[in-house]
Amino acid sequence: MTNPYIEVLIEKQQKMRNIVLTTAALFGIFLEVQAQSGAETGAIDGGRVNLRQDTGFVGAGYNETAEERRKRLQGGVMYLRDVEGDVVIYKDNLEANLSKAKMNVFANQIETVSANGGTTYYTTHITDRFSIKYPDEIKPRTFIPAPAANFRQPRFMEVLSDGKAKLLRHYLVQANSPGANAAYGVSADLDAYKLKQEYYIQIEGESPALIYLSKRSLKKLLGSREPAVLDFITSNRLNYTKPENAIQVFDFYNSLQN
Repeated sequence: MTNPYIEVLIEKQQKMRNIVLTTAALFGIFLEVQAQSGAETGAIDGGRVNLRQDTGFVGAGYNETAEERRKRLQGGVMYLRDVEGDVVIYKDNLEANLSKAKMNVFANQIETVSANGGTTYYTTHITDRFSIKYPDEIKPRTFIPAPAANFRQPRFMEVLSDGKAKLLRHYLVQANSPGANAAYGVSADLDAYKLKQEYYIQIEGESPALIYLSKRSLKKLLGSREPAVLDFITSNRLNYTKPENAIQVFDFYNSLQN
């Protein structure tokens, strides 16, 4: 005779198994739909929105259909540059060399296409730093993951000057949402995407701080080195509001710290 208690346990196990299988099936369908939706529309929450590559704004006119908008935004992912570069990924004293890779600014990741056509992604979670060398540039650019204002996750930032005081450049996509034309009371598509740059200072042992390339920001950093650095700026006729001049100033400042 079968034990009634065992029969109840078996029945419960079968019900739980059916629930798990059903949940797994639904989750699989959900992922498939999301993947198809992301590929079709470039959904922003997937981190792979398709944007036209442009250093200026991309705008649209009135009465744009959903299909027209989709085509307009599918000009290409917002890469730092359209051209591919050679990338070296560094993680825990190991390195991986990638050829024909791109930096996706919007998704905050490095992307490379394998021989079989698949895409591999390298994010801040699995990268200590990376360098990318473009064919038409003399030196490779170096990026490190660092905290950024208004972002919950670390962002890749370009190291412009290295030393006890790092000068970092953060690239991000500035997006304007659709709005309304108050004068006519009608909805207008005001979508616009722009590659924006921010600058950060990271003092050794501290978190990066968002700054503006100005005399006031610079004087906060200099301390006792202020006379020497200001003399360097004057002698070389540098404008520290220009990134290329700010790099020279930080390189000189860091040389004084050695």
